[in-house]
Amino acid sequence: MMPLSTSRAIFVACALALATPTAAAQATAKQAKPAARSTAAASGSTAPKVDTAQQHFDSAQTYQLAGDLDRAAKEYRQAIAIVLDHLGNLRTARQDYAGAEQLFQQALAADPDNPDPAVDLAITELYSGEMSKAETNAKAVLQKNPDHVRAHVLLGKIRFLRGDYQAAADELQAALALATDFDVAYSLALADLELKKTSLATVLFDEMKNSLPESAQLHVLIGRAFLATDYPQLARKEFEHAIALDPKYPQVHYYLGLASWLSSQAPDVAPGESKSQIAKAEASLQEAVRIHPEDARAFFYLGRCYAFEQQWAKAAEAYRSVVKLTPSEQQKNAAMAGAYEGLAEALHKLGNDAEADAESAKAERLRTALPKDTDDAGKANSDSNQQELHSMMLRPGDSAPHDAKAEAAYTKSVSVLLGQAYHNLGVIDARTSHYPQAAEEFSQAAKWDPSIPSLDRNWGLAAFRAEKYDEAIAPLERELRHTPSDVSIREMLGVCYYMGDRFADSAATLRPVLDQLSDNAGLLYAAGVSLVRSGDAKNGARVFSRMLAKDQNVPAVHLMLGEAHAQQQEYSAALAEFARALQLDPRTAEAHYGSGMVALKEGKLDTSADEFQKELSVNPGYIPAEYQLGYVRLEMHQADTAIPLLQDVVNRQPNHSDAHYELGKALLEQGKVKDAIQDLETSIHLRPTDYAYYQLSVAYRREGRANDAEHAMLMYQKLRPKPHVSQQ
Repeated sequence: MMPLSTSRAIFVACALALATPTAAAQATAKQAKPAARSTAAASGSTAPKVDTAQQHFDSAQTYQLAGDLDRAAKEYRQAIAIVLDHLGNLRTARQDYAGAEQLFQQALAADPDNPDPAVDLAITELYSGEMSKAETNAKAVLQKNPDHVRAHVLLGKIRFLRGDYQAAADELQAALALATDFDVAYSLALADLELKKTSLATVLFDEMKNSLPESAQLHVLIGRAFLATDYPQLARKEFEHAIALDPKYPQVHYYLGLASWLSSQAPDVAPGESKSQIAKAEASLQEAVRIHPEDARAFFYLGRCYAFEQQWAKAAEAYRSVVKLTPSEQQKNAAMAGAYEGLAEALHKLGNDAEADAESAKAERLRTALPKDTDDAGKANSDSNQQELHSMMLRPGDSAPHDAKAEAAYTKSVSVLLGQAYHNLGVIDARTSHYPQAAEEFSQAAKWDPSIPSLDRNWGLAAFRAEKYDEAIAPLERELRHTPSDVSIREMLGVCYYMGDRFADSAATLRPVLDQLSDNAGLLYAAGVSLVRSGDAKNGARVFSRMLAKDQNVPAVHLMLGEAHAQQQEYSAALAEFARALQLDPRTAEAHYGSGMVALKEGKLDTSADEFQKELSVNPGYIPAEYQLGYVRLEMHQADTAIPLLQDVVNRQPNHSDAHYELGKALLEQGKVKDAIQDLETSIHLRPTDYAYYQLSVAYRREGRANDAEHAMLMYQKLRPKPHVSQQ
């Protein structure tokens, strides 16, 4: 897919690599549009370069310094899109389609007006098998950019791959009218050949020969086009010319041998000419296997030649080579069945009937597994041609391999530019209060260049203001390690921890600066709650008292003060705060629950049950209140009322170990031993405790499981707290 360099002559690409010019090359190509079918001269494909993106980056900095932030942002986005688009092309070249698509999407997000990433995305979708998606996206590009050459080429190739050759020719002709390009002309010639418009294709090929330095590569490319579209006689001439120029050109002898063999099988060829072509095919294929002894295809057609000449021993040996060289997972097509059949025929002729029958059976098994219409040799050859054409369209056999070192070098060279561009873009968006967008841009900057000064601070602040608290934590943590005395960073990080229910982390972060916290009610509340919930009731109460000094009428503050007093066993003060919260708002969640817990600790079961019931009336489904109510009902010997409550708790919160324990104990008291065992075992699995093992031991014994009961009792004794022994 990547554009090819002009230094590679006919551009190695069979020129069908979807690797047509990107933005820079298109700008050059449009300066001289040829008339329809006027020329097929090659035009250089210029890959997006670092300096192109650098120019946009430099312009962006100039605009930013001048205070023109809109134009600066536009230039930064263009720089980002160019680089990401090229990085995506590099990913596609190594067939990392998922990674490439992600980069193309990011390029489009940065600069939606640049059509090149959209086309490259569509090309990658085609490579990854999403042809319909690729077609839709190519059409979308052409709706906005009717003269986009690569979009026309891509759509033309999709039409070709779908077998709609006239539509393919129309698209490719439109592309050729916009830009002189070898790839376009070659693709158009293939479409013309499929449409049996041989004269039009020949004109295009002749123009290529006249416009480019003569080379074996060019003749092989043209020969392959003729060969794959069932013109073996025309193909043979091109391959002969290629050998005359370079007898060592890769696979040229194989192609000449195949073309000669197919020419010999043409229905209108004279018998004498047929024998002559078979002799030429044999000689070429022998040379092909001499140069590439691992080429199973050459052995296959060499076997055909030997069989025609009734050289059965040689034919058998050639077909054996096909079987040996073809991996087992690839031995499932009509050609392989033909190889087994050819081997069977040769063995029969040599008198090895038993072995021949075995090979024939292999061929029959393959034929049976294949679709019905592949039995016909002509159909199989046609399918082979179509596969060759599709391969030429999508993955040119002559294209250069992916250069990992070059990709790594390019990535390294643009990482700083990308990081700075994203960071500066984030600064611009943050100044206009576009915090979600800024946070994303700072995040991208960190991926490319995490060493940018102030990046973590800017990223954390933007994510915090965008209310992306989870995302803000990591950069704020790093920033706080560098600037531990920065109160504002501590405040933001503490709130982020609080929003994620990380109360201990929040308390630890804010505790060193409690007296320096700003008078922001939300911040103070987060600090107070985190301190109380992490067990620091004393400092929590200090923070809430500070809040109440400014406003006495905040129910949530009284609620948390009640929790703080309860932690310090100041039960009267706790109940007073819970009551005050309910006075201000009778539906304050967890206030009745707090009062119920105080009553429970004081042994007032009736009062606690009443408070838990009230909590559930204002806060339906609150699991802590439902569990405690079930527990109290059991303590009051009201198992019939408690069991449904506890069953509801474990149904909605299956990992509630205490609820499973209390439920198991209640079921055991009711004689439901099997059910009790299940809940007690679950409780132990979630959190092993001595008291759960004790109840489970009792349940096992009632079930008659003496060994299990003994084991449970041993675990109870192991976990049971040891009595304190005073030192005399």
